[in-house]
Amino acid sequence: MAEQGNQAPDDGKDMDQGQDDQYSGIIDKLRMQRNFEHMPEEMLKKLVRVMNVTHFEHGAILMEQGKRFEYTCILLKGRVAIFVDNKHLLNLRRTGEIIGEMSFINEGPCSATVKAETECDIILISKSTLTEIGDTNFYIWLCRVLSDKLKRTSMLLSQD
Repeated sequence: MAEQGNQAPDDGKDMDQGQDDQYSGIIDKLRMQRNFEHMPEEMLKKLVRVMNVTHFEHGAILMEQGKRFEYTCILLKGRVAIFVDNKHLLNLRRTGEIIGEMSFINEGPCSATVKAETECDIILISKSTLTEIGDTNFYIWLCRVLSDKLKRTSMLLSQD
């Protein structure tokens, strides 16, 4: 579970960042995902250089509904389950899935609980990370991701 403030969740362990070839591997993986189609290459490179990859064990709670969480997350590996009011809503398993973006943008409490269904590697992005890379376009990109999610959700709901 995440603590309030600027600390990473307790359940994760920081991973070694390695050399530039490892960065390029992550960049290549993310670039192929729909959420990263519109992210400028330079922004992605900056983000990967300062990223904090955290490993979560199966069953770990990444964020909890109703509580503050100071990060937005990018799923690199594994599967997470999303719960709203203790009801399972969906699973996310694609590399590049964005998690926690709504509470990150509006600085409010999380609207869902996110639990690791398998071991997961997740990029944690804090506001201080964005200050470090000096790229305010990240928020524009994040709004595009949210807009895309809203469109897909609206299409699914209209099919019912």
